[in-house]
Amino acid sequence: MAAGSSSQGWLTHAPNLETIFRLRKREAAQTPGTDVPHDPDRPAHLPTFRLSSWLQALAAPSLLFAVLASPGCMVGPDYVKPEAKVASDWQESADPRVSSASSTHADWWRGFEDPILDELIYRAYEQNLDLQQAGIRVLQARAQLGIAVGQSFPQVQQFSANYTREEVSKNLSDPPPSRTYNDYSTGLDATWELDFWGQFARNTRAANATLLSTVADYDSVLVTLTGDVASNYISIRAFEQQALLARQDIESQRGVLSLTQNQFENGAVSELDVVQALTRLSQSQALVPQLQIELRQTKNALCVLLGEPPHSLDEVLGRGSDFPRSPQEVAAGVPADLLLRRPDVRAAERTAAAQAERIGIAEANLYPHFSIAASGGWEAANTGDLLKRSSWTASGGGGFQWDIFNYGRLRNDVRVEDALFQQSVLQYQNIVLQAAAEVEDALIGFLMEQDRATFLTVATEASKRSLTLSLSQYREGTANYTRVLDAQSSLFEAQQDLVQSQANEILNLIAAYKALGGGWQLREGHDFVPESTRKEMAERTNWGDMLSTDYSEGSDLGHPRPDPDELYPAIEAGTQP
Repeated sequence: MAAGSSSQGWLTHAPNLETIFRLRKREAAQTPGTDVPHDPDRPAHLPTFRLSSWLQALAAPSLLFAVLASPGCMVGPDYVKPEAKVASDWQESADPRVSSASSTHADWWRGFEDPILDELIYRAYEQNLDLQQAGIRVLQARAQLGIAVGQSFPQVQQFSANYTREEVSKNLSDPPPSRTYNDYSTGLDATWELDFWGQFARNTRAANATLLSTVADYDSVLVTLTGDVASNYISIRAFEQQALLARQDIESQRGVLSLTQNQFENGAVSELDVVQALTRLSQSQALVPQLQIELRQTKNALCVLLGEPPHSLDEVLGRGSDFPRSPQEVAAGVPADLLLRRPDVRAAERTAAAQAERIGIAEANLYPHFSIAASGGWEAANTGDLLKRSSWTASGGGGFQWDIFNYGRLRNDVRVEDALFQQSVLQYQNIVLQAAAEVEDALIGFLMEQDRATFLTVATEASKRSLTLSLSQYREGTANYTRVLDAQSSLFEAQQDLVQSQANEILNLIAAYKALGGGWQLREGHDFVPESTRKEMAERTNWGDMLSTDYSEGSDLGHPRPDPDELYPAIEAGTQP
């Protein structure tokens, strides 16, 4: 049997024998020579006098359990953090635009120096409904931790009061003196299954890990949210610029159409030139509605991220703007940093830790379950006699229960939990691989789009010059309209491609920040749930201190609560997780 260093053995909850004998000694001093009060009908000291004999009856089985139990009785495997394959460095680390310096990228969007983007991200953080749902799941996990801690204490603690009136048949062979009986009773029952094999301690550990996993899930939603808001914002700016270029192209096409009409009227060209110019103009005009559709749909998607009904967003976005300034390099750190920094990786690791504890919980069912029980109270036929010493009744004892003929089912329960743990380990390892691949994809996209944008800038300038020359030659009659048409098409395509490449460069940089796990730090110093929601929940249900900002500083029945800061250990230069 594996011993857990932080196991909560049942001895911490067993009756203290020294306390029992101290109570007994105090009673003897109060009533010398007898164990019974002088006034048998006086209830004032009844609990004290009768508690002694009651607890003394429990002392023998409790002592037996104390002898049998020890911290080394915790069964099941102890969790060891799984290993995950990571490369020593990024494939693009040799590029000077990729820095190996570690960075948390806590507020990476500020690097774009765009106040509109800053405002959008903060509005999304305050209002996004998916993020609020993730925050509520954190509160749910807090409550579930409280349930797990409570299972380590007496599982049954019931105060009861009953009244029964019974009428007996008068046609019995030996009828009682009175046919009618009243029975009044009140008392307290308690049953305590001892944590002999550590299943309750492991359940608390699992709830701890689950709570931290839920916090990491919240952080992962926040990382995705900040990235999605920024990506939609960049897409909106790209559609706006493409629509602006399309309108400029339309004005240019109208000028060319007017030129061809004049040339045709003067007999310099055929009607074919006019028809081709009109066709090209109509194609450019048809592109604008398509861009407007995509622009409106992207704005609507951004509204949902902001937690707002779809509206124009013009008051926030303005009437069009260039792309925000894009940093020319990214501090990617080393791949091993992902194991400590990415929330979804940390969530998967904590999920595996919780599942490991469930193996021990299932294995504990293979062994006897020890428990102690006690009950005490008053019972009488008349209410006036209910609280008299002579109406006191009590019982106590202990025992065990052992499912000796269910080993096939119980052992398979253990195997099921072990299989689930192995799946969680593989899931953790797979998430690490996916995280590394996402970073690699974003880095190569960021670097290559920078190069592509450089080439497209040259192509755009060359296309402008080509159009100028072709129009001049067309006016002079030394070139046909086909050359003008080709030059116009080449310029428009180069301009559209340049805008899209510039957008892709920024989008890939945003994807890199997301893949590196930046942005969750926005929640630091804030609650997981907005104040208005916490107030609504507090008015509806008694949440105790689980809604407070200093939740982790409190405890559940003496059990310390996990601190979310445990999720992300500091990354030191030159160290490997």
